[in-house]
Formats: sequence, structure tokens, C-alpha cells
Amino acid sequence: MKRLIISLILIGSFSIAQACTTFTINDGKGNIVFGRNFDFPVGMGHIEVNYRGVHKTAFVRPPEVPVAWVSKYGSITFNQIGREFPYGGMNEAGLVVEQMWLQEVIDSVAQENNTQWSIVYDISHQKIAFRSTVNPEIQAISMADFDFSCREELLFADMSWDIGGSESFLTLSREENLSLIRTVVAGVDFLRSNVPDEANVAMTDYAFGLQCID
Repeated sequence: MKRLIISLILIGSFSIAQACTTFTINDGKGNIVFGRNFDFPVGMGHIEVNYRGVHKTAFVRPPEVPVAWVSKYGSITFNQIGREFPYGGMNEAGLVVEQMWLQEVIDSVAQENNTQWSIVYDISHQKIAFRSTVNPEIQAISMADFDFSCREELLFADMSWDIGGSESFLTLSREENLSLIRTVVAGVDFLRSNVPDEANVAMTDYAFGLQCID
């Protein structure tokens, strides 16, 4: 299984794609992996540790009434536009969700060799392997290493870091979160021309305003 995961990451990293790709493989022996390529103009990002028992509301503009819920499971997600706005990830129950892009949209930003992240979720063993343009070495995360109990400390790792387990994840500050959003927005033409800085600040305020439910 480890050899398969490494092979999938290497194959995905060297493909020339014009849109994001996802796939699932079941070996018939109870082992399921989910793979994805993230194709975009920029490759920076954060890996976020998300807790169970957090009261959340949808991020919407008034007068819309936001949907509210409490997170039932903890998760590990890959984020580019700040905490609480993931592009994809896996939770404790083995649910994987990944964002895709409509072809007619990606055509306007696509460029050769634009795969920024290659990620493989080993769903059966609750492990994640990935590499990126900001760190081409294969990194590995085990969900079992993390305590997903709700607390105030928000843990993250940068996509450029070498991951050596849960101890590689540090406390996220508002400044680091906002800096990531601003860097991504500034690096993508259609975001830079359409996303005001007030929105970047609002997304950061939202992420740091969520509360644990006792």
C-alpha cells in the first residue's frame, strides 16, 4: 500500500493537466485510496487541524440567514484562502471531500505544469501523503497522531515545511492567516482584480471568531 501511494503521488506530480483531477482506487481487500491534483497558478497553502465540537455558521452576506451546525468530527484540510475555507481534506470518519473546478473557468487561468499539490488519502488507514511545488519532498500525516478535541489553540503547518508528525504543527496567528490569503489573492489575476482586502480581513475574523461547544 505504501508503494502504491508513493507511485500515485509521483505519477500525479509529473502529469501536465489543465484542470484539477480526482480519483479513487479500491484494491478489493478493504484498502481504499483517494487521490487528487490541485492545478492553480500558485502553490502556497496551509494544512489545518480542525476540531470536533465547534459551533459554525455559513459565511454569507446579509440579509441571508446563515446555516448553523456543530462539527461532529475532527479533520485535516488543505487551505489556500485561510482557515475554515478548505479546498479539501479528510475527517476522522474517513470522509474525503475535495474541490474541483469547471473546465470553462480553469481554461482562463490554466498553464502548463500548473499542478501545485498532489495528495493521496489512504482512507482505510487514516493517513495522508502529499507533495507540492513549494516542497517537492513527499510528506506524510497520520490522523492518529492528532487530538481533535476542541480548544482555543488553532494548529497548522505550512505547505513548504517538512512534516515530522503532529509536533510539526504550530499555533496559527491571525497575522499568518491573513498573510496567506493576501499572498494568494495577489498571486492570481482574477482574484486580485475581484477580491477586496476587506473580504480577506472578514474571512480571517470569521475563522478566529468560532467557539467550542462544551
